[in-house]
Amino acid sequence: MRSRDLTSAVLARRPLGAGSFGLVKAASPGIAMNATSPINLTRNASVATTRMASLVHLLSIALLAGGATLHVPLVHAEGGPGDSIGHLDVDRRERTYLVHAPSGYDGKAALPIVIVLHGGGGSGAGAVRLTGMSAKADREKFLAVYPDGTGPLRTRLLTWNSGNCCGNAMNAKVDDVAFIRAMLDRLERDHAIDTKRIFVTGISNGGMMAYRLACEMSDRIAAIAPVAGAQNVECPAGGPVSVIIFHGTKDQNVLLDGGEPRKHFGPLRTDRSVAYAASFWAARNGCTGQRLHQRTASLRTEAYTECKDGTGITVNIVENGGHAWPGGERMSPVLDEPSHEVSATDLMWAFFAIHPKR
Repeated sequence: MRSRDLTSAVLARRPLGAGSFGLVKAASPGIAMNATSPINLTRNASVATTRMASLVHLLSIALLAGGATLHVPLVHAEGGPGDSIGHLDVDRRERTYLVHAPSGYDGKAALPIVIVLHGGGGSGAGAVRLTGMSAKADREKFLAVYPDGTGPLRTRLLTWNSGNCCGNAMNAKVDDVAFIRAMLDRLERDHAIDTKRIFVTGISNGGMMAYRLACEMSDRIAAIAPVAGAQNVECPAGGPVSVIIFHGTKDQNVLLDGGEPRKHFGPLRTDRSVAYAASFWAARNGCTGQRLHQRTASLRTEAYTECKDGTGITVNIVENGGHAWPGGERMSPVLDEPSHEVSATDLMWAFFAIHPKR
């Protein structure tokens, strides 16, 4: 199957709906599709019962619903544009990720890379639709990479172990940092990567994971762009990382000022504030200049200046914004409609472009 056809199949496979939860309709792999067979009816009923129990559990921990991915063998897009799906074995778990190489990519020129982390309950393929990052990659010429978290259903309702969130990944103490490190190693082997321009973004649980990666992979990551996330981990000593933050004033799932969410799925947790994250990175990056403020009807921006090694910190507060990717698609009918007056994808890329690792 050609890589473009493969991606079309991945993005079209939405048994749970785009940003919604539902019953799994397809038969389990390995079970014949002959619905009239008594044996198959019995097996399908058993599978459905098991899946329903898993779904009930997972729905209680899902923060976002971002679609599903298709598990396939590794397809390389070496030296050419298009999409490919990779897989790795990390800590006895098979991990998957989708790579979008921009149009015109010849595999020779070293390109920046933007890693996009889906929210809790989502998937890499869902993040493609949610963020529009692949279209941005085509225009600006960088690689967009969409890793998948983990979960009992393998390809659906996936989460990241970002510290105190979320779901199966947190409970099983999945080492997602090791996965991202191994994925970068593989990407540097398979593609021409500008190692000074490795960037990470993510939303909600994925935004929390972006903070964790900046804390634990400051040796490789140049900048992060958490959207609707919180830095809930203790950061070990490390180097500077540029940070651009996006958060809505009316986000009830991860509060701007921190604390216990007013809306949550699963065990209650306490989030740190956006101000905490900004202050932490201002100190880590040695920012000594004045803070610059700008305000429009839809956006409040605060930028820290004179930070070491050319790093920067910018906080974008979306007025009346909820738990959503500004300028992107709505994640789920049960979550907030995104602002269409602000494009997080455009703003973060403009920030990434001027903040390489030095």
